[in-house]
Amino acid sequence: MLMSACSYAEARLTRGFLEYAQHCGFIADPTRPGHPKDKPKVKRQVPYARERFFKGGQFHDLQDLRQQASRWCLEIAGQRVHRRSSSRDIEK
Repeated sequence: MLMSACSYAEARLTRGFLEYAQHCGFIADPTRPGHPKDKPKVKRQVPYARERFFKGGQFHDLQDLRQQASRWCLEIAGQRVHRRSSSRDIEK
């Protein structure tokens, strides 16, 4: 369980999840249920990376995966032009 309260106003992340977030170096920021505009635009990026980067990729070790992912983000994924804003993902 990630949250120890059911209400957004009373939301408290569990100690285990907070320790995990600190270990991985990200900040947990719960959003209100039923308010999709509160959420960052991440959901569509995961399938994109899964299909375009990971699928068929070959990685020798974790360091190799990280180097390839960094290069892919800068040279390929970040160069995509957003259809509404006409800006590149890397410019945001």
